[in-house]
Amino acid sequence: MDSIIKIKFIITISVLMLLLIGCWDRIDIESRALIIGMGIDSPDENEIIKFEQEIEDKDLLKKIKPKYKLSLEILNPQAFQKGSQSSGGGGNAVKKSIAITEEGRSITQAMEKIQPKTDRILTPTHTQLIIINEKIAREGIWEIIDCYIMDPFCPRRAVVLVSSEPAFNILNAQLETKESPSLFINKIIEMKLEGVRIVESSAGKVYNKMITNSGFVVPKVIKTGNNLGLSGAAVFRESKMIGWLNPLELEGQQWASLRGKEEVQAGLVTITDPEDGNNIFVVKILGMQKKIKSVEKNSKITIFIEINVTGEIVYTPHKWVFADKTIKKLEKEMDTTMEKMIKESIKKSKEDFKTDIYGYNELIRENHPEYWKKHKDNWHETFSSNEVDVRVEVKSNIRRMGGLR
Repeated sequence: MDSIIKIKFIITISVLMLLLIGCWDRIDIESRALIIGMGIDSPDENEIIKFEQEIEDKDLLKKIKPKYKLSLEILNPQAFQKGSQSSGGGGNAVKKSIAITEEGRSITQAMEKIQPKTDRILTPTHTQLIIINEKIAREGIWEIIDCYIMDPFCPRRAVVLVSSEPAFNILNAQLETKESPSLFINKIIEMKLEGVRIVESSAGKVYNKMITNSGFVVPKVIKTGNNLGLSGAAVFRESKMIGWLNPLELEGQQWASLRGKEEVQAGLVTITDPEDGNNIFVVKILGMQKKIKSVEKNSKITIFIEINVTGEIVYTPHKWVFADKTIKKLEKEMDTTMEKMIKESIKKSKEDFKTDIYGYNELIRENHPEYWKKHKDNWHETFSSNEVDVRVEVKSNIRRMGGLR
């Protein structure tokens, strides 16, 4: 009987110890500085000059000279307190977030230098965006993304963006609604607003693209006055940015890409009136089916892209209901327009970027293993040469205005 009591006592104590162990390092939410956005810029030139003037030892200078300027957008707890005006255009409205910046030789060092600037513990578990300035992106983002991914507290789902202006200016933007810049941009991405070219570029996916030496695109974030938005994309080869795609080129790239079918289910296409070149129609894409296949012949690869798209007229210069004959002409015009956009995108990637930004490397690796084995080490050069031909065919089905068809 005594042994049974002892066993029960030991089990009870063990359970209590497990519960206590689970709570020993608990930190209240009020004590955390929740990071929702990160921005990476080049350090200030004045700071670099200062380091070079003060430190004569060149080896030491290389080790400590700042390489990055890190900006963190942190939620402002005061904006969420009862009675505070955290939104709206009122003069007394409290901004939902604050931006803090510091420089360092590494992202980790810059983060450590930011910590003393706040009385709360920096917590990256809610990071939504990682904004990288163009200059840094062209130098290479491997160190940045690798450092981020290796931190178990940093979510891989955070979206990577590139900006042609300082990332700090984006994170510190004074939006009229007092909304957090990172949360505002993230809403645009999540809602996939019609007509906006959205590219899926989570930190996890970007990391996977880099370790496979793939080409890929990352959305470009822009600031116009007090407004933020997305427009076009930065093109990367492995870990370095090599150029830009404008919104129309990005649309063609997304249509032609092997992956990301869900990214092109919405959008607007502008086509010319086939009966009057001075007028335009705007067609809303309602659905899209895409087939991409490859054929190897005489040591060359031909990639066939077949797209079936359903659309609805959302703008027309005319007031009357269209006849089937007119609809057919519009469908033909839409076929031609989309094919041209895709071909222009492919031409630019082959001639200017000399990089496969469509994921065709995966297609070749799966369907033509022997060919891939021979060309995998120089795939981007092979893709850019005459050895790889890409052919496109689009078939449109346009409904009348208002879904009459």
